[in-house]
Amino acid sequence: MSELFKETAIQGCYTFHSRLFKDQRGSFAKMYSQDIFKQMGLAVPIAEVFFSSSNKNVVRGMHFQAPPHDQAKIVNCLSGRILDVILDLRASSKSYGKSIGIELSGENETTVFIPRGCAHGFYSYEDNSIMCYAVETNHNKEADQGVLWNSFGFKWPSQSVILSVRDGQFPTFAEFRSPFK
Repeated sequence: MSELFKETAIQGCYTFHSRLFKDQRGSFAKMYSQDIFKQMGLAVPIAEVFFSSSNKNVVRGMHFQAPPHDQAKIVNCLSGRILDVILDLRASSKSYGKSIGIELSGENETTVFIPRGCAHGFYSYEDNSIMCYAVETNHNKEADQGVLWNSFGFKWPSQSVILSVRDGQFPTFAEFRSPFK
């Protein structure tokens, strides 16, 4: 599986493709293997797993947890189709301030490893897009923060989106002061 990992333009952020087994019943894939992640130098003890369902034109993000509750994430789209967006917030990273978008769907078998210090969000292309997030630390309400979704130069598929009140009130990237070294 390690040959299936590909580093992205964000330092320490990887995409990988699990082997998908299909038969008359449907399909089966492994999203995470502690041994394989360890071989890649990505030891990620999973603390919590979340699912979300989003309608078409929903944007969720850009979320992160501040230190000492920061967390790496492994994300996958189980059904539907989304544009997954990652923004590097680590001040000392060579990719600081860069963002990328990766299409995830129930069909393309792509999973993303997002390192600590990155904000994460996505745009849903379809109704009932179901995302799975495996994270290495427990959710901490006080550490749960974000950056305004349209403030860092990323070209989203639409500017007419459905957004939570909370996500619409995050500081812009220009106002943001990184807690990540």
